[in-house]
Amino acid sequence: MLNIKSVLFFISTLIMSGCSTCNLEVGQYESAGGSEYTTRISLTNDNQYTFETENWRPGEYENRTIATKFGSWSCKNNTITLSDNSNEISAKIGTIGENPLQLPPNTQALHFDSTAENTWSVLNREILYKQ
Repeated sequence: MLNIKSVLFFISTLIMSGCSTCNLEVGQYESAGGSEYTTRISLTNDNQYTFETENWRPGEYENRTIATKFGSWSCKNNTITLSDNSNEISAKIGTIGENPLQLPPNTQALHFDSTAENTWSVLNREILYKQ
């Protein structure tokens, strides 16, 4: 005969694991960029990230400015949250879909919304795709 506590523990474990599913591949995600900028996020297995932006004037890539920040990331219900000491931002995990880059439509992508502030503002409405 099953112990009621064992059954309840099993059910609660199933519920919690179902609520926290996250289908995220670690690695590097990058924007298609414009002609004078690139945005990239590298995610590691130990839940750390490196966020890097590069900006340059037309024709002056070799004189580009590179800004880097580091922090931790977490994932729940197909939403990734990036956190540093004072700010955080979230993105939905999906696919890139049809795109002019000729990438497969099922390429994993991070879809940021337009509420980013402060140092995250470069991610407003940005889509970063898996490299």
